[in-house]
Amino acid sequence: YQAYVLPANSNVLYNSLTVATGATVTIGGGSQIAVAQKMQVTGTVVAQSINNTARVNGGWAGQGVSITAGTVQVDATGSLNADGQGYTSLAGPGAGIANGFGYPQGGSYGGAGGGQPASSTYGSASAPVDLGSGGGVYNVYTGVGGGAIRLIVTGALTNNGIISANAAPITGAGGGGAGGSVYVTTATLAGSGVFTANGGSNSNQGGAGGGGGRVAIYYVSPTSFTGFSTSVAAAGTPSGSVGTVAFFDTSATNSNVSVYQNYVIPPSTTVLYNSLTVATGATVTIG
Repeated sequence: YQAYVLPANSNVLYNSLTVATGATVTIGGGSQIAVAQKMQVTGTVVAQSINNTARVNGGWAGQGVSITAGTVQVDATGSLNADGQGYTSLAGPGAGIANGFGYPQGGSYGGAGGGQPASSTYGSASAPVDLGSGGGVYNVYTGVGGGAIRLIVTGALTNNGIISANAAPITGAGGGGAGGSVYVTTATLAGSGVFTANGGSNSNQGGAGGGGGRVAIYYVSPTSFTGFSTSVAAAGTPSGSVGTVAFFDTSATNSNVSVYQNYVIPPSTTVLYNSLTVATGATVTIG
C-alpha cells in the first residue's frame, strides 16, 4: 500500500500481488517474478535494469525484468513501466555521441535516434528484449533510454492503464534516449489502455530526439482490447525515427499480424504469416 523494493536479480514466487493506488513496487533489473494467480496494479510497478552503464566482457548485456502471472489487471490509474530504466548516456549499441558544440545525437533502438543512420538500430521486432540506448551528451545534459519488460500471462491480461518502456525526459540540450522493449504474451487481451516505448524528446533545447523502441504483443483472439492504434513506439523530437509495434493474434497458425505504426522484417528473413494487416499510416519495411 506504500512502497516495496525487490533487489536486482530477485527470483520470487507470490500467490497474488496487489499494488494499491499511490503505492509503488520497484523491481530490480535481472529479476524474474512469478505470480501464481492474480496481479493487480492500481498504483505503479517500476521495472529496472542491470548492466545499463557499460559493456560486460566487451559486449552490451543490459537486462530488464520478466514477470509471469496467471492473470494481470492494470487499472486506469495503474502503470507497469520501465520508463527511463534503459542504457544511460553514451551507453548501449545505438548510443548517441558526445558533442560539446550542441545538437548531440539521440539514442537508437527500434528507430534511429536523431542524427544517426538507420544502421544504428538493433534487436528483434518480433521478440524485443533489449534496452533502449542512451543519448549523446552536451556538457552534463543527456537522455536515458527505456528499459525492458517481458510479461507472460497464462490467462487474461486486462490493460486499462499503461504498460510502457519509454525513454526518460531529456535534460538541457542533451540527446534523447531511445524507447525500450515491451514484449507481452497472453492467452486473452482486454481493456482500453496502451502499450508504449517512446523515444525521448527535446522540444526546448538543441539536442536530437531518441528513436522509438519496440512493442510486440501476442494474444489469442477474440479480443475486446481497444488500444491497438494508440499503442506506439513514437519518435523523440526533433528528428528521431519511430520504432516498431506489432500485434500477433496466435489463434491462427502462423499468426494474424497487425501493424499500426511501423514494423521491420530484416534482410534475408523467411517468415510465414496467416495474414498481415497494415493499418492506415503504418509502414512495413521488408529487408
